[in-house]
Amino acid sequence: MKDIPDNSCILNDNRYTVKFTLINTNTSIDLPLGLVKQFVLYDNLYSIFQTGKLIVDNSGSSLENFSSTEMNELREQINSVSYAFNSDNNDYLEVKIIPITPKGEDAVTFPPEIFNMHFIFSVYAEEEYTANKANDKTKVFYLRDGRAEKLLRSNIEWSTSLAVQRQIGHKINVSQVSNKLRSIHTGYALKHLIDTALQNSYPVSFANDWDIGRYEIFHTSPTQHNVMDDIEAILDKHVSFNDLDNCVLRWNNKRSEWSLKSFTQMFDEVLNKEEKAFGSRVSDAFHLHGSSTLSKGGANLATKPLHEFSGNTILSQQLDGLTSYQFLNSANDDGVNSLISSIVHNYNYQDKQFDVECSDGYIDNIEQTFQEFYADKMAGQDPTAIFPTNDDKKRNLMRKHVYTDAIMQEERLRAGRNNVISRALALSPGMSFSSKGGTHRDAGDFIIISGEDANSGKRFAQVMYGEWLMTNVVHVFMFDREDYSNTITCIKPHTYSKI
Repeated sequence: MKDIPDNSCILNDNRYTVKFTLINTNTSIDLPLGLVKQFVLYDNLYSIFQTGKLIVDNSGSSLENFSSTEMNELREQINSVSYAFNSDNNDYLEVKIIPITPKGEDAVTFPPEIFNMHFIFSVYAEEEYTANKANDKTKVFYLRDGRAEKLLRSNIEWSTSLAVQRQIGHKINVSQVSNKLRSIHTGYALKHLIDTALQNSYPVSFANDWDIGRYEIFHTSPTQHNVMDDIEAILDKHVSFNDLDNCVLRWNNKRSEWSLKSFTQMFDEVLNKEEKAFGSRVSDAFHLHGSSTLSKGGANLATKPLHEFSGNTILSQQLDGLTSYQFLNSANDDGVNSLISSIVHNYNYQDKQFDVECSDGYIDNIEQTFQEFYADKMAGQDPTAIFPTNDDKKRNLMRKHVYTDAIMQEERLRAGRNNVISRALALSPGMSFSSKGGTHRDAGDFIIISGEDANSGKRFAQVMYGEWLMTNVVHVFMFDREDYSNTITCIKPHTYSKI
């Protein structure tokens, strides 16, 4: 049995190494785990970065008065270090939470790229609460990723022409060339912008499957924009290269890389149809009633642990043990107003002509695209898109007209068809529940829910069973109670079989 680290603790009968380090320009100091009451991590699919909060016991102002002792090799005290808050308005918190095993097979049991949590957070706000006794105080630190802090604070001179120069390998006289020659694919623009803004502060690495985007844009950062503003402006114009779908930009702290991936590609990674197995996007399986009928090509979730299908080491869990289980359909008004035909208008000043995009924006065609993008990629007997329509919508008696300055047809899809698809995905049936915590769970991954009556024909069963996309995962570490839980919110844009 290997030595147990000093900074380890037990949460839900599992052992973790945990380390919280306060850092500023002048010094750094490790917080005693005994002072930390809770750490909460918020992971939302539609946010680039995770956020968090740290709750510490500050009775008697122990945090301000705390000092750590540096020891030499002979275990002799050589220095005493205390931490001064707000010395330079740059307070950071490094967080490390890693599951471990007594046998020392952590890399096999808990692959670091799946399970290890390692963050550098900026402390952007704090609060302090006093209990009945004056000395019983609790301090709360509000946290956002250090990279986000850097991007929000930075105002840089940047243009896509700089990205073009890097790509072609030499400088161009930007004043002597057209906007077309200063344009670059949106994915390459995001890469160059992120790298330029962070290269002197943080290591920058991009996923191998980074989506370069279908079309090129010319963009110059307005004077009042910070880098995050420019990222969002470019991302708003981005459509995926292969399928013209909406994309999600994320920082993956476990793999230490940036990713830009379409929703279609995320759904592609749920099943490995060639091997008749569940893919790398599946993190957990939850069973409602013991044995499962959810299968694809002979793969049955009830009889085997999930790792035999996905390459993961996570075992299936019982939904019966979950708490705060809630199922929610979208409001009718939201679907009525959002899921309708979208006609896109544009005036091309160069050609002096109007463009009107109709066909791609008809609700019937959008529904078919939604089916192909997401539902067709799922397991089940006959996966069918959940896309509420009616006769008035299909006859285009309900429609909206959208104007955009986008010249290219692919670009105009973002304002019309893709906007409706995005709304349809967000308005899919949702579910929220709590479970025992797992550091492997990330927003953007999928869970499988199965049960004995998946083929019962009941609408609830058809919606309930199958693959759910996790849109929000909250990790709650309660060190004062030795408890770790997840609150998971997920959506499902398809039924198990046709209703």
